[in-house]
Amino acid sequence: MDNAGNCNTTASELKKLIPTFGGSAACTWCFPHIINLIEKVHISVSYLLRPADKKSQLIK
Repeated sequence: MDNAGNCNTTASELKKLIPTFGGSAACTWCFPHIINLIEKVHISVSYLLRPADKKSQLIK
């Protein structure tokens, strides 16, 4: 389950608590989350494609 739907709720509540907060206009939406997921996959694939001897060096 993804918690991306909580972004709107959080933005609305922060706008109520902090009038200078931009509300939904201040949200970056999913962009940082998507970049994070892409990098996790990239790191995982890079690790899996390494020769076995280099993997063991990383674990030590």
